[in-house]
Amino acid sequence: MPDSKFTPENIRIICERLWEGEAVKAIAQDIGVHRSTIYDWADAHPEFGKKFERAMKGGARTMVDEIIPIIDNTEEDAQSRKVRAWGRLEIAKRKAPELFGDKVDMNHSGSANFSLTVNRKHAKPA
Repeated sequence: MPDSKFTPENIRIICERLWEGEAVKAIAQDIGVHRSTIYDWADAHPEFGKKFERAMKGGARTMVDEIIPIIDNTEEDAQSRKVRAWGRLEIAKRKAPELFGDKVDMNHSGSANFSLTVNRKHAKPA
């Protein structure tokens, strides 16, 4: 029964709503499945998995796109704007860490030559 709701219509709904930045949990509730089911579908169905990942990244971009208007809205108090903007950025980082995450890749992919010189001038006598 888990795949009985895996329909083209539900796939369309999931992807459209993810692109709008909605949470998987809310979408899952509306189509009558647990959020883990949607993740399971993405793992089990490669074509849907690609659409799901693309929609998650799109939703992260949507969240980031909402930040500037929030910050520029001077009618709202500064602290509220800061919290709302920060919240959207944090959600975007979780939806698409490769796009908006804080991780810095420090992998080296070339050759390196090192030489070591030991200075024994300050060594204690035996």
